Amino acid sequence: MSLFKSTAVGMVMFGICALGFPSSGLVKAVRGADGGASSGGGNLGDLATPAELGVDIYPGARQRDRAVRMQLKEEHFVTVKFITPDSLDKVLAFYKAKLGPQTETSSHMGNTIVSRGKKWSKDSILVTIVPNSRVDNGATQITVLHTVKN
Repeated sequence: MSLFKSTAVGMVMFGICALGFPSSGLVKAVRGADGGASSGGGNLGDLATPAELGVDIYPGARQRDRAVRMQLKEEHFVTVKFITPDSLDKVLAFYKAKLGPQTETSSHMGNTIVSRGKKWSKDSILVTIVPNSRVDNGATQITVLHTVKN
């Protein structure tokens, strides 16, 4: 079973949480910034770090919204959305290289999903790439979801 299918519930939950919180607007992603992770419940932080996302942030990408962090009984989730003027192909090549040989890639309705890890994995990463976003004036959107099982 792909990571995409196994984390559908988590993605829906994050979608609801992210829509329910105000956006911080467009902020530049800076490596090493403290996102203010929470020990329980949900929390918004200004910037996400590569360490908490489990993968590097795409070079030059701007963080579009605040990072959403949630600690559940058995899992910890972090998700955040970035934008870049670069093409889907460039972003896809970057994340495939960063996530390594265990990477799975799938496409649906023009969006591309890159994932590493399975439902039973202790650590999984899901990157969704949306080209030519109408919301962001044609920029490419990158959403990273990192799940760690306790």
